Amino acid sequence: MHTLLLYALLAAEIPQAALTVRGTWVLDRKGEPVRPALWMRGLQTSGLAVSGGALVAIGDQRSNFPARLFTIALPPRGAEPPRETRLTEDPVEILPGPGLPEALRRRYESKPNPDFEDIAADPARPGVFFAVVEQDAMLLLEITRRDARGPAAITAIAEILAPDYAPWRADLNYRMEGLAVAGPGPEIIVAFERAEDSLPRLYKVVWKPGETSLPAVPLAVPFDTLTPREGKGLLNINALAYLKHGGAETLLLLARDHERLLVLDLATRAFTRIVDLDFRGPDMEKLVWTSPEGLAVDAEAGIAYMISDPDSERGNYRAGGAADAAGNYADLVPLLFAVPLDAILPGAGPPPGK
Repeated sequence: MHTLLLYALLAAEIPQAALTVRGTWVLDRKGEPVRPALWMRGLQTSGLAVSGGALVAIGDQRSNFPARLFTIALPPRGAEPPRETRLTEDPVEILPGPGLPEALRRRYESKPNPDFEDIAADPARPGVFFAVVEQDAMLLLEITRRDARGPAAITAIAEILAPDYAPWRADLNYRMEGLAVAGPGPEIIVAFERAEDSLPRLYKVVWKPGETSLPAVPLAVPFDTLTPREGKGLLNINALAYLKHGGAETLLLLARDHERLLVLDLATRAFTRIVDLDFRGPDMEKLVWTSPEGLAVDAEAGIAYMISDPDSERGNYRAGGAADAAGNYADLVPLLFAVPLDAILPGAGPPPGK
């Protein structure tokens, strides 16, 4: 049987939907774009979390502000997304705190611009985040910022021990990419972006204060049954978010190159919905390449947020039909997308009165 036909049969019973989402520019606190300088890529936002009535992202390896927290004002809700939102403050440097294991601290500090891949808030501890870093090792960091006007500190660090297999094309940048806090302990789900068989993986780790290595337990997820999306790249998972929907533990998985959201029932490990995303700019212009790499859910407000990581070396972060990137696209200004949860998961809107 032809491979594509087999995929289609296996995925035939998964409900699918299409969703057009309109972006909002993310500017600095003065309302100006953070323009690239030298080899840097502007803000280059990596990951996304909801915390303290705002959104929090983190500066990636080629950001003008690597290893900094970005606090982004929530766009006001209305019939149309606003054209822009701003950082609420200057980027906040993340500094190693006291008492970290010396060997792991040295590994983290081996690069002045760590390769941060995602950030997630700990729902049980306000002001505490987890972040995943790809260095020579895959590191999981606990970052604490209790005072909204204070510094951010790495208060714990551990290495993620994943099964021994190679990433796609032996490229170390295709390893751990996304994470979500999914239960007490806390239990953390991490995504291996794409392995040598061209498929992603999911793992569960249990965070234990004081531990320096955390075994990653594989979760059996049928990524091989998903149909390719015509005209898009290979399947990878770059961000994820956890929520409960209808009493079921649910993961939203952001497939960057497919430009899709995958809905996974954690108990059955079955995909229950596929949402094809049509990303648009603030003027509803189509985008050539969006590169969504951050995902966060505000379950109380009934909104999912996504943010782009426009590290575009080939000029493909641009409006459709344009020969070259111009304006904010040329400046690699990130786009933030706010989506009603019930457009992704029917019935997952905010509670009455919200």
